[in-house]
Amino acid sequence: MSFDLVIDHQRRRVLLVPRGCTVDESCCLADELAAIGRRAAQSCRLAVSTPGPARSRPGESPRLQTGAGRDSIEGGFDGELGAAFVGLRPGGVHLWYLEFGTRHVSSRPWLISTLSREMPVLEQMWHRALA
Repeated sequence: MSFDLVIDHQRRRVLLVPRGCTVDESCCLADELAAIGRRAAQSCRLAVSTPGPARSRPGESPRLQTGAGRDSIEGGFDGELGAAFVGLRPGGVHLWYLEFGTRHVSSRPWLISTLSREMPVLEQMWHRALA
């Protein structure tokens, strides 16, 4: 894998940190990493776009109810950390709780599982950027 996935609970996002690159080196490829973050976010939006009305079961990706969660998913580049990211705007906080579960709600994973499934495509984008 060309990226380490780092979970940032405080900002409700997952960072895709390039392995073997300094922050300065990553910043030289900011456009490419931003594209990787946007691609990852697009895949995550698709993962939570299965229409309801039935609620998801534990272990399933969340089903689409109003679209507020799906529309809150964003991706891009964090210049301070030199990493691509997929995260949630404030309207999608519930998706973060569904990803990891709470004491009252079982996990309905969508973020990490989607990133893992998409990793070959994201890695290919990264390798092309380095070529």
